[in-house]
Amino acid sequence: MKRARAAIKLKKKRLKDKTLAPNIVVLLLDAVARQQLHRALPLTTAVLQRPEWIGFERYSLTGANSGPNQFALYTGQELHGRNLTSSNNTAVMLWTRLKDEGCADALTCD
Repeated sequence: MKRARAAIKLKKKRLKDKTLAPNIVVLLLDAVARQQLHRALPLTTAVLQRPEWIGFERYSLTGANSGPNQFALYTGQELHGRNLTSSNNTAVMLWTRLKDEGCADALTCD
């Protein structure tokens, strides 16, 4: 977790100089156990173990399906209810923060 926080601080610092703004890719495989990922996708695992990738080793489920898990990952908060725009869900999404810093964003799901 310390490594992830340090990397985020470094990336935030780099965002101020637009020539050093990083590309951020979030790959969420929330229905796959880590050991199964290593067995089934060894080449993908090899890429994800490179130093420029940050893994959340202690990331765990926060809900029963992808929606609550994605919400927690993208906001750092727990999803309350089923509606992302509920008054109980006042969290700022990751891409909103990045857009405020001048980054482009895109989201895709498969």
